[in-house]
Amino acid sequence: MNKRGFELSVNFLVIIILSIAMLGIGMMLFYKIMNVSDNIRTDLDQQTLDRLNRAMDDGSLIYIPDVTKTTTYGEYAYFGLGIRNELGAAHDFQVIITSSPPNSHFNMVYDTTSFSLDNNAKTYVLIAIGPKEDVNAPDLDQYGFEVRVECKSGPSCLSPQLYTNQVQMIYVNVA
Repeated sequence: MNKRGFELSVNFLVIIILSIAMLGIGMMLFYKIMNVSDNIRTDLDQQTLDRLNRAMDDGSLIYIPDVTKTTTYGEYAYFGLGIRNELGAAHDFQVIITSSPPNSHFNMVYDTTSFSLDNNAKTYVLIAIGPKEDVNAPDLDQYGFEVRVECKSGPSCLSPQLYTNQVQMIYVNVA
């Protein structure tokens, strides 16, 4: 029996198994890096929460600390929205954002479902707005968005209505 031939085939098999394992680890690392970079932030940072809490303590029903943010194509501008229920009982609310004037050149990410809020309770909503890379987009530096909070159901709202009778405006500058 030829021992050299047997050792060569065993060494070849070991190298193949190690190569497959290294390829698998490399693909896993590549996937993790790409997946993390594609995720957008889904919670408010502590500094924004502190600013919202201080502003909401003075009696504001709806508050957005920074109404103007700057972003670039492929990135998001993040806004914090604080809402406090002062209607005397639990009510259901919904945040609605529209571009002003209407355009479809932005991705808007926020919780579009209605939520219940007890009397004198506060909640916070993260709003992410990012420009799409669109060759047909108008060549503007600043875009406006209307932020409305509607009272959907509860003892004080018989039908969906604007919560504070005012529309908040936020602006995104595209650099």
